[in-house]
Amino acid sequence: MSLFKIFSLTASLATLFFSSPAYAKQIVQEAISEHERSIFSAQEKNDCKNIISHMEALTSLTQEISPALYYFHGQCLYQNKQYDKSIPILENYFYLALNNDKYYSQARKIYQLSAQQSASKSSQIEATTKPLPSSKKINHIKTLTGIDFIQVKSGCFIMGTPLSEPERVDDEIQHKVCFKKPFLLGKYEVTQGQWEAIMSKNPSHFKECGSRCPVENISGKDIQSFIKILKIKTGLNFRLPTEAEWEYAARAGTTTAFSFGNNINTSQVNYDGDHPYIGKATGLDRKAPIAVGSLPANPWGFHDMHGNVWELIQDLHNLDYYKNSPINNPTGPKKGSFNVRRGGSWRFGARFCRSGYRGRFRPDSRSTLLGFRLALTL
Repeated sequence: MSLFKIFSLTASLATLFFSSPAYAKQIVQEAISEHERSIFSAQEKNDCKNIISHMEALTSLTQEISPALYYFHGQCLYQNKQYDKSIPILENYFYLALNNDKYYSQARKIYQLSAQQSASKSSQIEATTKPLPSSKKINHIKTLTGIDFIQVKSGCFIMGTPLSEPERVDDEIQHKVCFKKPFLLGKYEVTQGQWEAIMSKNPSHFKECGSRCPVENISGKDIQSFIKILKIKTGLNFRLPTEAEWEYAARAGTTTAFSFGNNINTSQVNYDGDHPYIGKATGLDRKAPIAVGSLPANPWGFHDMHGNVWELIQDLHNLDYYKNSPINNPTGPKKGSFNVRRGGSWRFGARFCRSGYRGRFRPDSRSTLLGFRLALTL
C-alpha cells in the first residue's frame, strides 16, 4: 500500500467511526500494521524520509509503538542533523527498551552525540567531558539533572553503634571505615517532580503532596531504571550510595544516635510521633511524607536523612557483613536477596530513624514508604 493511500485511509477514520465503530477500529489497526511494515522495510533500505513520514503518521494513531521503531526514527533524525528532535524520540526508546534491546548501545551513542551537538549549538551548558573544578562541576550537574548535590570529603569515621545505645540491634557492630575519595550525595531525597522529568510519569501514591515531595511507591528495579536513563541523559555514572557512604553523611561528624543528638522530635524528623525514642514525649503522626527540605538539615546540610521515606542503598543486606567489612570504601557483600534500606520513614517509630539502624528491602517490591537519594563518585 502506498504512503498516499495510507494517509488517505487515516484521514477517513473519523467519518468511519460514527458510521461503524467496530469497522473503524479494524481499519485503524490495519493502518497501524501497514505503517509498521513500511518502517521496517524503509529501515532495510536506509530510507529515512519514509521512516520519518510513517512514524509521524503512526504516532497520530497509537501510543503502543515498538521500541525499535523509536530507535529507527531517532537515528534518522540524528542523520538529518535534527538533534533536538532526535533526543526526545530516543528518550521514548530508552524508557521502553532500557537495556533489553539489541539497539540499546548504538542508541545510547547516538543520544549522547545528539545531546553534545545540541548543547554545542545552544551554548547553554559546557560539554560534560571538559574537566571542571569541583564547585563548578556540582553546579553543572544540577543544571543537567535539576538535583542538588553536596560534596562529601574523604575521611574516616566509626560506623555502627555503641553497646550503650538504646534500641540498638546486634548487627550494628562498630568498626572503622575510611573513604579515599570525595563523593557527591543528594542534598534531598529524589522528588516526584525529578522522577517525572526523567521517567515521564509519577508512580507516587501521595501525588497530592506535590512535586517537591519524595517519590515513593517504587521498587529497587524501578530505581535502577531511573538511574540508567539518567546516565544516558547526562553521561555521568550516577548510582545509589553505599551503606557506609550513607551513614557517614547521615552522622555528619556526630557519634550520637541521631545527627541532632541522642534523641529527636517531630519538629526535626518526619516519623510516627506516637512511637517516640526512649524518654521522649509523643509528637505528630503526619501519616504521610512531606516536601523535602521542610525540616532542619543535619550538620553537613543533608535533609531527611532521618525519617520521611526509607532510602534504598546500593549494598546487599547481610547481618554479619560488619564483622568482615574492609576499612577502605566498603561496598557490601557480593550475594544477597535484599538491599539495605536506611533512615526510617513517616510510618515507623523514632528508633528506626537512628543513624546506625539497618533495614532490608526486596528489590522487586514496591512501597509507599520507600524512596532514595543519588550518589556520584568525583
